[in-house]
Amino acid sequence: MLCPSYKIRPQHAHVQRTPPGTTPRIVGWVQSLHRILQWAARSLVPRCVPATAWIVWMSAFPCASFAAAADLTETLRSALEANAASISPLRVEWTQSPISRMSIQELCRKVGDTNHALLHPRNIIYARSGSKFYHHSQYYSDNGGKIDVAGIIQMQRHHTAFDGNKLRSGSDDPNRHNCFVIDTPEHFQEVHHPESYVFYTEYFDAAGIYIGIRAADLFSPPKSVPLMLLEAGGEIKEITQEVFENNECLVLIIRTATALHKFWLAPKMGHTIVRIQELDSKGRLLQETANSSFENLTHPNLWLPRQSLVTYYRWHTAPDAVHSEALLTTRISVSKLTRTEIEASQFVIDATKGGSRVGDSTIEGVKDEEGYVQFNVPASEIDLNRYAGKRGWRSFWLIAANGAVFVVGGAFWMYRRWRNRTQ
Repeated sequence: MLCPSYKIRPQHAHVQRTPPGTTPRIVGWVQSLHRILQWAARSLVPRCVPATAWIVWMSAFPCASFAAAADLTETLRSALEANAASISPLRVEWTQSPISRMSIQELCRKVGDTNHALLHPRNIIYARSGSKFYHHSQYYSDNGGKIDVAGIIQMQRHHTAFDGNKLRSGSDDPNRHNCFVIDTPEHFQEVHHPESYVFYTEYFDAAGIYIGIRAADLFSPPKSVPLMLLEAGGEIKEITQEVFENNECLVLIIRTATALHKFWLAPKMGHTIVRIQELDSKGRLLQETANSSFENLTHPNLWLPRQSLVTYYRWHTAPDAVHSEALLTTRISVSKLTRTEIEASQFVIDATKGGSRVGDSTIEGVKDEEGYVQFNVPASEIDLNRYAGKRGWRSFWLIAANGAVFVVGGAFWMYRRWRNRTQ
């Protein structure tokens, strides 16, 4: 599944704010103490400890989030929260295309990954209203979902929808047997890995907004990625000013246990994110995102890009291999971006097409080891009659042709016998 390099697990860390009336001198002493505690914590924690363990370790110090809260202004925090909350209602359609110096086949062999979403041209439709969403992905791949070296490529369509209660997902391809799953978020999380993604959202990743793509987060509101990093124990290294693509930006730099994250925010566009960089502890660039062609949506107000370029210098299958030249660039181009009202039927997938294979955990019946009732949807009488009718016409013409051959052959045989008798 898709593993954006800045994907993190949200933590509900308490963020302390500077008490009213606190003097700058006291703030300075507390910040100094905070840095000493963090230095000591990093010195004592072994390097092999994962990021989540580092978060738990740092949360043992009451002042761990003090510097972040003191440096991040209330205006900036409110703007980031408002941008994430303004995602709904929204309908966005985009295409994403891989760009690489090498062929996709060569790239797949190089990174040891043949079935990643970013490696295939893809058309995506995403609609959201509150916690309800619909996601349609149309991409090109071979029968097994892997790169077809022989060049035989098929189109595949995949749908995911959540109506606020049930999660429906499946493929709808004219050349394949359709397969659908009907589930609850709780059960989906039980039978899959907790980090398993329900669908892909590269466009929102580029915009710096996490929209809850895991089953456990489907009921959660969208969140700002910078704020998620801070809640998970990251600290603000500094906030600077810089001009990027003719936009006067604030550069928010956040340090986590394993990386340095930079966000370019445009105040004139509601502090929307126009650029993102991620660097490792050695200062090597891991991933970069550049957004452009912004459009202002209203009710509520929100600036979103129509073009994004996401460049990867490292692949998740080989996290220790950082390349000086880009491995892959994904171009995201938006064709439709609206606030139009979305019908309720948009958030429910029709899994009743004849011949479909369905696994449903929400109904009673004999369930498999993963808790699904498996069944096939029978074809309707209309489909059967249409199919039978076609077979009937084919049979008629076949019989007629055989009859004609028999008649002509018999006539020719009779003619030969008549000629032999007259001679």
